[in-house]
Amino acid sequence: MEWKVTKSGWAGFLLSVVFLLSACGEPPRPTPDYAIPTAPPTPANYEGVPAAATAGPVSRPTPQKASPRPGDQSLPTDTPLTPTVSGDSGDEPDGSSGGPGARLIDGTDPTVLARLYGTPGSGALPGQGGLALSPGVRRSGQPSRPLPTPTLNTNPQAVRIESLRTSQASFLFSYKQAAIKILEVSRTARPVFASANVLKPDRTTWSFLFVAPEGPRMWRVIFDTEGNRLDLREVAPAMVSDASLIDMSKVLDSSVLLERATAAGLNTALPVDIVNFQLEGQTKQPCFIFTNVAQGKQVALQAYTGQILRNDFVTG
Repeated sequence: MEWKVTKSGWAGFLLSVVFLLSACGEPPRPTPDYAIPTAPPTPANYEGVPAAATAGPVSRPTPQKASPRPGDQSLPTDTPLTPTVSGDSGDEPDGSSGGPGARLIDGTDPTVLARLYGTPGSGALPGQGGLALSPGVRRSGQPSRPLPTPTLNTNPQAVRIESLRTSQASFLFSYKQAAIKILEVSRTARPVFASANVLKPDRTTWSFLFVAPEGPRMWRVIFDTEGNRLDLREVAPAMVSDASLIDMSKVLDSSVLLERATAAGLNTALPVDIVNFQLEGQTKQPCFIFTNVAQGKQVALQAYTGQILRNDFVTG
């Protein structure tokens, strides 16, 4: 038996093969339902549009050379003085003069720009756009006016170390008046501190602090030669332990104390502001301490002997 294939039979066979391949392949992908973005329209001419905003080339005018000014030898003759900008033909189409980026400096020598816009001086700091800082007044750290230098006070009424013996009442005389007054409140109270408020030939004022160890209680007695006035009042107790370290029977009076100190080389004409009777520092010795507040100096005399324990006025 012999098979014969006609042209119509071959055509049907090929169609059946194509049908089978299309049935077994991938299904067709759906068409996207969004619109593909399109580029915004470009202006008809490119005048005033920077090169970065266009896809095509932009023609720029050739920089013109400026003639050097007479007598100016610092600028080269072949360097343009005016920077060339794109878009110099006029305003934008909407009538505006153009914003940032519409005028771009191109083809200008940096040295010329520095000369046009000012060269930063020595006071310029990074990140300040080349603005020079004007230097202020440099201070040396010293005060604008010199401090006063304390000197010996030539006023005859000024207080000096020698005022302790030239005042109207001596130290021991003033103490005895205060000791009599303290008997009104205590027979065991003993002095621990005294301070001269006024030391003048016509008036003397001393303030004494008495402490009663058994209390403890403390009183202040002020003796003023002006009218022989005595003021007594109780105060908060302090320096209680110092009362046992002071023996008033051994304390030298004013004149004897300064005579011995002068013999030891003390200058009794030194100006002072405060005169105290108290225990001296860590040595715990009864002393007369003379203080010059302006100079921050002191003289300490041992109350029993007149010995100079400390003299800050002597240097070297």
